[in-house]
Amino acid sequence: MNFKLLKLLIFNIKQTVKCQFCNKRLSDKDISVKSTDKTGALIECNCQKCEKNFKIDAKLHKFKPQNTRSHKPINNVEINSMKEFLNDFNGDFKSIFKS
Repeated sequence: MNFKLLKLLIFNIKQTVKCQFCNKRLSDKDISVKSTDKTGALIECNCQKCEKNFKIDAKLHKFKPQNTRSHKPINNVEINSMKEFLNDFNGDFKSIFKS
């Protein structure tokens, strides 16, 4: 894991993770990097308030951005179906989303 990603990971942990035991937000003093590799990091958290500890096993996942052009084109049946829907639609969005 490169240094920029590790810094970002620690920043995100401080912003989002709280102590599992006392609900205190973690600070730099609470966070210790135990190991890193190409796919992630093992982080140990030692809460200064309640003195409990827990670990975070953070893994990086590669993803491919979806190319919207790879989707199949809209056909005439779908276009006509949408036209019929819009012609009958009365503007009440609540009725659309009711189960």
